[in-house]
Amino acid sequence: MYIGTKIQIFEKVDSTNDFLKENASLYPDGSIVVAKVQNKGRGRFTRKWISDVKGNLYCSILAKDITWLKSPTHLPIFMAVILRRTIITVAGQDSTSLGFKWPNDLVSDGAKLSGILVESGKDFFVIGVGVNINKAPILDSSRKTTSMNELFTLYKETEPLDFVNFLKNCYNAGVNQYLKSGFEVFKKEWEQYCVHINKKVDLNEGIDDNTRKQTVLFKRLNDDGGAVVVDGSKEERVIYYGELS
Repeated sequence: MYIGTKIQIFEKVDSTNDFLKENASLYPDGSIVVAKVQNKGRGRFTRKWISDVKGNLYCSILAKDITWLKSPTHLPIFMAVILRRTIITVAGQDSTSLGFKWPNDLVSDGAKLSGILVESGKDFFVIGVGVNINKAPILDSSRKTTSMNELFTLYKETEPLDFVNFLKNCYNAGVNQYLKSGFEVFKKEWEQYCVHINKKVDLNEGIDDNTRKQTVLFKRLNDDGGAVVVDGSKEERVIYYGELS
């Protein structure tokens, strides 16, 4: 239920998510694996996550006990809120421009600061977290990035392991808050900082970037963490997978 029971740091791995998925039986619930560099870091749609910038965060969390969640589909939204709380805690200030892009990216003025990749295994989930702490990787012109160094004026350079300790504390406090108040508080916080509430967006519901996109109106989060959108039929529907642009 809580994380940080074991924290292991590697100089280099292919992917922290893949490592925990392959070795889940060897690690207790709540373990965190951190890599200084990933050879094959990846995000959603199997895109490459640039992972050779030292000083940025590449880590994964092993969640075996999620019985405290009323629905497993709450996990991505919960984790996104926890990550934003961690970032502003480490930065020492908030930023009104730092918002959520469904389902769980954190962006500022269209530039990506961090991403989350939740994957399931047999009786466990792995939560991959990438944060551009000290430097934004250079991608193609259509994919803007930013870093904590660029975004926060008060930010002082933080080592990835120190960030992980803040993340651990925010996550565990969030579990207690969820147990006391339920999902609604996280849903409201996510919606408060969502960058596309009541806006038209292009939705890709396929498995790669080649899938035809459709324009939908993003309305709100559903009570189970899905996204409520209105498409060409003018009727609301709930989606659980896809990407917005």
